[in-house]
Amino acid sequence: MGIKNSIPRLDAVDKVTGAAKYTEDLIPINALVGKTLHSTIANGTVRAIDVDEAWKIPGVVDILTCFDVPDWEYATCGHPLSLDPAHTDVANKRILTKRVRYYGDEIAAVVAESDLAAQKALEAIRVEYEELPPLLTPEAAVISGIPLHEKSPDNQGGRMDFIIDESQNVRFYQGTFSMDPCIGGYVDLRGTKFHVPAQQHCHIENICCFAYMSGRKIVVVSPNQAPHTLRKHISDALGIPTGRIRCGQALCGRSIRQ
Repeated sequence: MGIKNSIPRLDAVDKVTGAAKYTEDLIPINALVGKTLHSTIANGTVRAIDVDEAWKIPGVVDILTCFDVPDWEYATCGHPLSLDPAHTDVANKRILTKRVRYYGDEIAAVVAESDLAAQKALEAIRVEYEELPPLLTPEAAVISGIPLHEKSPDNQGGRMDFIIDESQNVRFYQGTFSMDPCIGGYVDLRGTKFHVPAQQHCHIENICCFAYMSGRKIVVVSPNQAPHTLRKHISDALGIPTGRIRCGQALCGRSIRQ
């Protein structure tokens, strides 16, 4: 945009006419297909995964479960990395997880020669769970006694509650969680709670990505808008240096890579 001037976007015509090339349009024809198996419970632990029948599907190249991947953790937020350890994004995500925290958590993955073979393999996988009661509200999570993350036994990952006193000093609240009807669940912060519906972005590009090797580097092309943060997360998840990873964004027929 410009002051007193209407400047058209360079990609506007391509997007509205369907000529723009997005990530999925650039995937090589001979690329292998990866699909993820999601949990069918909301809270619990994966006890065992049987992949014997999945391996019998023609075209299956590899199958990984939560018992096969490294136990390294990484963050999932796209915030700028902070030099202060107390203010960095919480690293509590694994590539595939044994500890299921929501319906849809990633617990296994299949690589196959076609989309159909990958889907059939997913449907052939059998999972045994140790199921726990679902925790549907913050109050239920805090009083449940069931830790969702090992690093947060009280299920409070972080808190942003603070007051500014008369001297303009910021003081963080040190009280305890309460079930009383009050702001934020704290007994001495009286007020009204407001509930709003969930909102989701309406994007015009499918959620997808593809990757390939270029020498010793892993090249990842995706709709991600924070390539440097994504590269750091991939590095943490795979346990390899960031110098061996290139991340970029597909945009209107061009592949823009870091």
